[in-house]
Amino acid sequence: MRHPATPPLRHFDPWAYAKNRCRDSGTLPLAETETLRQWTGTRDDVVHYTLEGQIDKHGQTRLSGDVRAVLHTECQRCLEPLELTVDHDFDYVLIRDQSLEDRVADGSETLICAGDELDLAWFIEEEVLLAMPMIAKHDNCSLPQIGAQDPLPQADAQPNPFAALKDLLEAKENSHGRSTES
Repeated sequence: MRHPATPPLRHFDPWAYAKNRCRDSGTLPLAETETLRQWTGTRDDVVHYTLEGQIDKHGQTRLSGDVRAVLHTECQRCLEPLELTVDHDFDYVLIRDQSLEDRVADGSETLICAGDELDLAWFIEEEVLLAMPMIAKHDNCSLPQIGAQDPLPQADAQPNPFAALKDLLEAKENSHGRSTES
């Protein structure tokens, strides 16, 4: 069964969006994403998002919101199914190029928007990717036990190859009248 999804804005002007203090929320089906659809075994997963534009007290253009999703993927350790919960808030000051980063008040995170168009699906997908762990695995997962029935050899099961050398050196020292004890 496919989840109902509202079609997201395809492209929007983030500068006008913030200036007009726009708000939007919706869903993005993973089937419409480039990278996230590779992470999930089902094409029914969706990302819920909210997006808000504003001008802050410093006169900076901001884009903020959140992304929420439950991704059905595979544990990278045990290879069993895994539900990965993504819950990520973001808040960016928009800048036209990296040279303007030093002018951002209050040390806020920046998002470079050189043009007047931002692809919403790409932006939402990037935020989900930023929120995902580097390795998707269960919290209490252990490595698969392959060959666990074969016991490991005991350390003292084989004689130490250097024991004979030690005995030989001690015998040599004793034959010359030296003591090995200090």
